[in-house]
Amino acid sequence: RFFEDNDVLKKYLESKKNEVIEMMEHEFDYNREIRERVEEAAEEAREEGIKKAIEIYLEMGVEGREAVRLTAAKFNISSEKVKKIIAS
Repeated sequence: RFFEDNDVLKKYLESKKNEVIEMMEHEFDYNREIRERVEEAAEEAREEGIKKAIEIYLEMGVEGREAVRLTAAKFNISSEKVKKIIAS
């Protein structure tokens, strides 16, 4: 009851306000960085998959334009996007 009556916890937390805010900002930045890295890795993996799909279609004897069209349909993207990925 003493702690409640004297707002001990509230006073303590207020005294540590800046430290708590710093910790939360750091945690937020860390989580954002992890999310961005995961998104970048996923995009790189997707692009490698697109390149591999084109390679497989060509090995199967599918003509270039058709390989691009099929890959675009498979990955649900435009043929232009496939061409840009292949060129990179």
